[in-house]
Amino acid sequence: MRTKTSIEWAFFHGWGFHAQAWEKFEKCFLPSVQAQRFDRGYWGNFSEVKDFVSTETTKIVVTHSLGLHWVPERVMERANYLIIFGGFEAFPIQDPQILQKMKGSLSEDPVKLLKEFYKNCFSPQVVSWSITKPAHAEFLQDDLSFLERSKLYVTKLSKIKKILIFHGTADRIVPFGEAEKLHQHLPQSLLFPIENAGHAVQITFAEKCAEEIKRCIL
Repeated sequence: MRTKTSIEWAFFHGWGFHAQAWEKFEKCFLPSVQAQRFDRGYWGNFSEVKDFVSTETTKIVVTHSLGLHWVPERVMERANYLIIFGGFEAFPIQDPQILQKMKGSLSEDPVKLLKEFYKNCFSPQVVSWSITKPAHAEFLQDDLSFLERSKLYVTKLSKIKKILIFHGTADRIVPFGEAEKLHQHLPQSLLFPIENAGHAVQITFAEKCAEEIKRCIL
């Protein structure tokens, strides 16, 4: 097993979350995690991940949902491993009006909208998640527009040694079929269905996912 200090992690959260959302997952790899954490700045703590620091370390990119689309090309190019939670190539929009209604709700009452989003995100599990008024609700609105048009070109991931895809079979935000599409298009990937789980398995099933990661790449 590699020493934890020989590994560099780069974390990219999804829409509506922040960098601290990785805390439970990171604890599974303590006592030492050398990591950079992207933060979109919804709550005023914007933080970028432009590149890995060392040339000697094993480099792991970890993404949740839309976070997969925020990874800079330079970071993805240098990654040895990619871990995808609740990911997709293009967001499956079943009803365009839903995103428009979300944008309107963000203007009126962002806390209420986020509370409902988290409920659907964690379902069927129930998670007590702290919610405060975002400092930049306009970023949330802008990113809903980005969500509509963003497309992941999987050919850009072809040089990554191994990709692990974790996805809840009961995901209400991104259907499990999106994970199967990713798996089909990425020959170096392994797919891990998390039964009876929703859109945030890195939180609701952190230990289970960490066990598979340790077994496969650490």
